[in-house]
Amino acid sequence: RPPSPGSRCSSAIDGNPATSWSTVRYNPPRPFANLKQGVGLVLSLDRPHKLRQLVVTSNTNGWAAQIFVSDVTPPALSEWCKAVVSRSAIDGSATFDLGGHEGGSVLIWITDTGVDRKADVAEAVVSTTSSLSPERSDSVACSPAVARRPAVEPRSLSSALAG
Repeated sequence: RPPSPGSRCSSAIDGNPATSWSTVRYNPPRPFANLKQGVGLVLSLDRPHKLRQLVVTSNTNGWAAQIFVSDVTPPALSEWCKAVVSRSAIDGSATFDLGGHEGGSVLIWITDTGVDRKADVAEAVVSTTSSLSPERSDSVACSPAVARRPAVEPRSLSSALAG
């Protein structure tokens, strides 16, 4: 059985691009074999900051993500409000402009695992507007986020985030 998505979550913020967090490989059809809405990582900073950008180092081709920002880590995807940026058809690493949104939690919500049906995040680095340097890894925590497709209401995204 493959490791759960959260089993190596800290690998996405350890400063070592040779280690990574990854999703499991999903069978067709894309995305997620119709099992869930998405999967992702929550980056929790030491306190709310005005956020400049998020750099995601990845070897995945054809992946897609939405980036959410919040002061705290909400328990459900629907409580994250609107995504501050969305990108699709990403080949490899990506830089997301966070536009100075203020928050202490950043959700990297992967909505498509790419052509190999498995996405990886080698590093996820958040930069604030007050500094050109990224937040130190010892001031950022990481946890997995998953929302399964609800059995009754398929358009609802109110499923709880769980590892």
